[in-house]
Amino acid sequence: SDLIIEEESGNLWKYRVEMNKPLRINNYTIYQTSYIESDFEKISLLTLVKSKWSFYPYLSTFIIFLGFSFHMYFIYFRKFLRE
Repeated sequence: SDLIIEEESGNLWKYRVEMNKPLRINNYTIYQTSYIESDFEKISLLTLVKSKWSFYPYLSTFIIFLGFSFHMYFIYFRKFLRE
């Protein structure tokens, strides 16, 4: 779906939203939930979601990286240094 978004200041932005490529603006995400194509028309069903916690996937990835790093250090590197 090709979208045109107008800001309060009057600026126009063109975006393309696809099934696995949502549009993220500030704390809002626009997903293309469904797409229907018939002989006469094409319909896109869009879903708008406001998320205050959008940074959590990045935070959890960082925590997993830290855990993996500590695991590697305390189990493998210390064992390697002793030998």
